Amino acid sequence: MNFKTKPIALALSAVFSAGLLTGCLDSSSHKDDHHDHDHAHTNLDKSLVFINSTTGDQYIYDFQTKQAIDLNDKANASTRDSEKKLNIFGEANLSHFIHWPDFRVVEGTLREDKKVVLMNNNYTSGDVDASHFFYLAHFHGTGDERYLAAHSSDEFDNLPEGHGRLAGLARLNNFISNQAQLESDLAAVLPADQTLCKAYVDPYLKNKEGVEANSLVHYTLTTSGRMYFYKNDGGTFSLVQNSFETLDGISAIDNCNKVTITRESDDGVYVFVPSATHLYFIDRHGADFHLHERIRIDSLIPAGVNPDIMGAIGKGKDH
Repeated sequence: MNFKTKPIALALSAVFSAGLLTGCLDSSSHKDDHHDHDHAHTNLDKSLVFINSTTGDQYIYDFQTKQAIDLNDKANASTRDSEKKLNIFGEANLSHFIHWPDFRVVEGTLREDKKVVLMNNNYTSGDVDASHFFYLAHFHGTGDERYLAAHSSDEFDNLPEGHGRLAGLARLNNFISNQAQLESDLAAVLPADQTLCKAYVDPYLKNKEGVEANSLVHYTLTTSGRMYFYKNDGGTFSLVQNSFETLDGISAIDNCNKVTITRESDDGVYVFVPSATHLYFIDRHGADFHLHERIRIDSLIPAGVNPDIMGAIGKGKDH
């Protein structure tokens, strides 16, 4: 193979070792650089796609293999057409990812096919069509044979009525509409001095049998870098806890489209902010939600990539 990989060291850092002995690191410790060595990130079904929208550099990091792969190089080297379509090197107009869980019932069975859609700057809001994105990607295969594959936007252009891909676009646009309504609802209940940046509800918990809707956490990030935690009981939002959490080093977020909140487990999420050098891990384990760890992005992918876009695919960890 001629594409570049970056293996991640497996030794535990001294800082985290101390954390194991003393319990969860306190808020002052969050200002230190934490690495990707936390035991919480092993056996994790999660892949992250990092992109620099200026250079077109694109890496995928897999928490299970603990390797980063240059996705453009891998696409170029591939003999699969669906994998070649992931190459974005030299492309301009790169904007952000839309994360689409695509849960649906097929012949009486609930199916999920986690997808990410790489948008271009032609898209601002509302319904998506073929002119608005570069690729729609999801995994093909299982186990060692699993690989990220893509559909290019032209596969969704000028389709005849009734085509299956039109039904897919309709599901995507329904998801986008529901997400916009969620963010509108949460923006209305934030403190008066806060402005909504991004909202997230875990789609796996939302579709998990036995999980009540009023138990779902609504992760609500503001443009000042605060994270609030709400629940929705019959249309009435209330705080899960009285305290908010802050993302260390973040005082203002300019481009909320580029922000990603994605599941780590039933109890927590990763947060990506384009101006940050860290990935933030917020969770709770029998206590209030808090900033558990900051993971240096250059411990996941090569230094110097400086991504301002991140996509996330995978269920994370069962809890």
